[in-house]
Amino acid sequence: MIFLRAAVFFVAAAFGAPEVVAAPDAPVKAPAMWRITDGDSTIYLFGTFHALPKGVDWKTAAFDAAMAECKITAIETDTESAYARSSMAGMLLEHGLNPSWQTLRGVLGGERYGKLAAVAKKHGIPMERMTRFRPWLATLTLSSHVAQAAGFDGELGVERIVIPIAREQKDKILTLETPEAQIKALATLDGPELLDNFDIAIEDLVDFNGKIQPQLTAWRTGDIETLDKLGAAPMRRTAPAAYRALLVNRNANWVPRIEKWLKGKDNYFVAVGAAHLAGPDSVIVMLEKKGIKAQRVQ
Repeated sequence: MIFLRAAVFFVAAAFGAPEVVAAPDAPVKAPAMWRITDGDSTIYLFGTFHALPKGVDWKTAAFDAAMAECKITAIETDTESAYARSSMAGMLLEHGLNPSWQTLRGVLGGERYGKLAAVAKKHGIPMERMTRFRPWLATLTLSSHVAQAAGFDGELGVERIVIPIAREQKDKILTLETPEAQIKALATLDGPELLDNFDIAIEDLVDFNGKIQPQLTAWRTGDIETLDKLGAAPMRRTAPAAYRALLVNRNANWVPRIEKWLKGKDNYFVAVGAAHLAGPDSVIVMLEKKGIKAQRVQ
């Protein structure tokens, strides 16, 4: 399941969150991390989970050492500043609503709308609230509620741990993209592409625990092959346009920045969603195609 970090956090704040439940004990293995170095600079690439249940102990000595080594920390996007929150609200209104003459049901058709309505009813969300939503905003809104009801809380996500550590260490904090870029990645989908993405999203929502728990286990144990198989691969097969917009294009936009950082003399700790570091179109693979080898260190 692919979460857009900024959008999910904003929707969660806007619509509220149910009580969070506890998670099982963490396994021995740890989330995947890579190191790139050219002698005078080092970049760590750490795969994150944007929302987690309580009790997931994922930090390791290797993670602590990598953060301590770096004086610059980079994440996907800003979700905390006043600018980010205000711009996100405006972007959701601009790109997440249908024209006045078009309804969510009209776009989806009866069968798809019925599936969405069943999930909304289960979680106590009135469909009237989403009448003018485009399908991607409707599923994003429900994703926030469904995830939180299952115990997954954005406030417990990896970035919410990384940023305070970076601030305590007086790191410079950078972002790889703007909140607007994340929204536009979804807003570009239209017609059949939009419906393909909806079908993937609603399938995940209908069986959220059945989908997310194996992905969580794969992330916690650093099993990137399984993580890709369970997360991005279904999108790659059945919603290729969404896969390109949400993963491939964004990865391609990040790689030149990482290349530029490597040419300097600073050390960077880069924390991005684990899906961006797994699979055939990952940041890792794109860097390797440019002759930049990333060494797996965790």
